[in-house]
Amino acid sequence: MFVERNPPGTAYLRRVRLLLLSDSGLAPETAAGQVGVSINQARQWVRAFKRQRLALFPDSVLRPLPPFSPDDLMAEAGRQIMAGILQEILLHESGLQAGGLQEGVQAEAVHESRKAIRRLRTALQLFAPFFEVGLLDGYRRKFRKFMRRLGRSRDLEVFLLKLAQFREAGSFSAGERTALAALQETWQEHKAAADEEVQAYLARGKHQALLADFDRFTGSPGEGVLAAQDPYTPVKVRHLAPAFIYQQLAPVRAYEGRLAGASLTQWHALRVQGKKLRYTLEFFEPVLGLGILHHIATMKQMQECLGELNDARVALEFLAQTPEAEAAPAVALYRAAKEGEISELKEGFLGLWAEFDRPAWRQGLAAAVAVL
Repeated sequence: MFVERNPPGTAYLRRVRLLLLSDSGLAPETAAGQVGVSINQARQWVRAFKRQRLALFPDSVLRPLPPFSPDDLMAEAGRQIMAGILQEILLHESGLQAGGLQEGVQAEAVHESRKAIRRLRTALQLFAPFFEVGLLDGYRRKFRKFMRRLGRSRDLEVFLLKLAQFREAGSFSAGERTALAALQETWQEHKAAADEEVQAYLARGKHQALLADFDRFTGSPGEGVLAAQDPYTPVKVRHLAPAFIYQQLAPVRAYEGRLAGASLTQWHALRVQGKKLRYTLEFFEPVLGLGILHHIATMKQMQECLGELNDARVALEFLAQTPEAEAAPAVALYRAAKEGEISELKEGFLGLWAEFDRPAWRQGLAAAVAVL
């Protein structure tokens, strides 16, 4: 794949060819002549590869072939992006239906399916203007219904996992331990109910029918594409992707100078906007400059921190819904822990924001986009 997408003279191309020849059984001394390097150099490269394997090459060198080109229609690029996300969803379908002893498998499938559907819904919204009116919006609504069911199951999974970690790591009195166990048991029942709702929805077959229909759609080039009324209407990736990226950047930058006084709801809104920006960068990453990998990494770090913050926010909501009685002392204990965690996460996020908000970061983004 690397050899296919790199013309002669490209950095690293000779060593890739040498390693391919070596892997096929050719001695370094013989391969050296075919590749055009010295025997000593060939031996060094083979030894280095045996020690480091693919770590010998930068990630950017092994970048896969893009599923679309800058000159493709935006609609067909979107179709390829959505098809790729659908494959991620399908990968976890069997895990979604696992239960009993495979509970961990099911929990992971719920988490990964939810992430993929969130990416898909962003793509459906992004590419909707290039398809017949209402076509992608219809798919987006249908996937949202299922995502809501997955959301409660996943949120409760995270809540229970972190509550268990809190119980194991803390030093509590006998009464506090009893109360924490009661709290865990209360929400474990809610988790079981949420899982049952997911399974009931799957059993009805609507989700599988949706996946089959969407698989057909994403595998049908030209279907539903909105024809341009004017030959000068921008329809190519290279013309439109830069604008789309900056449209997603603007709502994130709008939080500049406002984080200190932001509510948890506003922090969550930042997380949602940040996801849209990150996903948009990831969608177009195959045709952007290699520097975009750094910018995607920055957004991932920000999203991880905001994700932890959102988990703590959701935990407070669950605690507020917990019935009183024997779990009340545990609610107070865990609420105090979560509030302290929220303060720490907000403080830690400011360092990540400083990296994102640097002029150099924006200049690097502009350079990555400028290749279009």
